Amino acid sequence: MFNESLKNNSETSKGFIFRNHLSKFSYQISTRAQGNEENEQCMLTAIKDMSENINLILYGKRNNHNSPKVKDPPKQQPKGISNARLKSHWEKKKKPKSILRCTLLYL
Repeated sequence: MFNESLKNNSETSKGFIFRNHLSKFSYQISTRAQGNEENEQCMLTAIKDMSENINLILYGKRNNHNSPKVKDPPKQQPKGISNARLKSHWEKKKKPKSILRCTLLYL
C-alpha cells in the first residue's frame, strides 16, 4: 500500500512539474507574441496543430503519408541450410539387412 502511494505520488509530481514548466514556457511565448496580429495567428495555428498531433498520438491513429511503405525483403535462405526436413536419429539409423529381407518376404 505504501509503495503504491509513493509510485502514484512520484507520477503526479512528474506530471505537475511538466505542466508547470509548459505553462511558464507558453506564457512567455504568448506575452512576446502579444500585440502583433501575425504572431498571434502563428501561435494559434501552431497550438491547434500541436493539439491535433497529440490527439493522433494518444489514440494511435498517426499515419505518415509522406513516408514510403517498407515492404518485406525477398526471403533468402542462409547458406549451408538445406530445404529438406531434417531426419531424426531413428530415421537415420539403418536397419539390418536380415530384418528387411524377412519383412519383404511376409509382404
